[in-house]
Amino acid sequence: MDFYLLEFKLNGIKNIEKKIAISFYKQDIRKFNRENYNVKGIFGRNGIGKTAIIKGIEILRNIVLDSDYLILKSSLLNEIINKKLKECYLSSEFLIIDKNNKKHIFEHSINLKIKNGKIIITKEIINKKKLDRKEILKTLIIENGKINKEKSNYFKNLDEIEKLSMNLLDRKSIIKLIIDNAEKNIEKEGTNELKSEKFEFIYLYVLYLKINVFTHLEDSHYKMVYINFENQNWLDKIYVDYVNQEAKKRNILFRTKEEIENLNKSLERKERFLKLFNPELNKIEFEKKDFDENYYEIEYVFNYKDYKINFEYESMGMKSLFRLFDVLDTINNGGIVFVDEIDMSIHDLYLNRLIEFFAENGKGQFTFTAHNTSILDTLKKYKNSIDFITEYQEIKPWIKNGNYSPRKQYLEGMLPNMPYNIEYYDFFEIFDTSEEEG
Repeated sequence: MDFYLLEFKLNGIKNIEKKIAISFYKQDIRKFNRENYNVKGIFGRNGIGKTAIIKGIEILRNIVLDSDYLILKSSLLNEIINKKLKECYLSSEFLIIDKNNKKHIFEHSINLKIKNGKIIITKEIINKKKLDRKEILKTLIIENGKINKEKSNYFKNLDEIEKLSMNLLDRKSIIKLIIDNAEKNIEKEGTNELKSEKFEFIYLYVLYLKINVFTHLEDSHYKMVYINFENQNWLDKIYVDYVNQEAKKRNILFRTKEEIENLNKSLERKERFLKLFNPELNKIEFEKKDFDENYYEIEYVFNYKDYKINFEYESMGMKSLFRLFDVLDTINNGGIVFVDEIDMSIHDLYLNRLIEFFAENGKGQFTFTAHNTSILDTLKKYKNSIDFITEYQEIKPWIKNGNYSPRKQYLEGMLPNMPYNIEYYDFFEIFDTSEEEG
């Protein structure tokens, strides 16, 4: 099976106050070929909204995969959802090619709203579309926590879907609810048979499983949630999540004792990857301590010729590459990867070669935000690979214009609504150290 994200739309995340759309492929998908459509860079000035795009896809993914996300991350989402709008819209459209080489187009959208400090789902829509990407074959519409039976025709038996999702649709995605219900039935009845319309929801779920998002630790926000509850599994989930997030600040990870067996294999590949950037690295090892009966506390150690250094004290670049590897590794397994500020702490020569590799050889999708303009010269060789965010928060794909390079157009302010009207002398009044001003 093959999964491809065709388009992502959002509004109301961080400073984004009107709907924007990121398109990854041309409109016509009848002769779909991902070649030359594997990578995309998103560019724009500081604070224009690039990170909002990455956060948007991350939020949509997490709502689908994690039943408790809107509760556990309520404080975080209260800060990320636009302060003026107090609501947001997230939508994905994607192509799935099944094992029989048949194409399916799905569109999934969620509207969130801040209500009395809580985050609620006000609308969720799932459409199956024709290959023209315009006409809707069937739809499921959920509004204000209830299935709109008059407009929905996705399931023959909507009563069954309504029953399993009763009083849950304002805080959990219908995709997750249907998947959880299917798993329970399989365990209970011992059968893998699913009705075709429910089976399609597995496609949707797997699509979101394939999405991986990388943001730098400086842009990660966590807060412990204190709630009275009886469900021990839920408590464990919160606790382990909290412990791991706190540990990340000290560059310590917690692994189950079963996971340790595979850790050495993954470290060998990371080692080879990091040696491309720093040939002086000899080996990466880990030290483990018992945390409890189920978990080890893991600390990584980088070995060089004459010394060893704990991961915590490594350079920012090496630490970023170490963390980034796990995400990039999924691209060659059909993963859909989003990285915020890919150029942070990575030399542009190595970065351009890395991007070129995934453009030429990647079996998945690689989308990133960046400021490094040298990347534009690499991306211009590929299709639909460069998007700019204008001063008016519009997405403007780069279109080839004669012999002009995107880098030249960008830096010289030749792109519409993207003026770079700043000169070195503009900093004088800010950093003036003359005696007259003391």
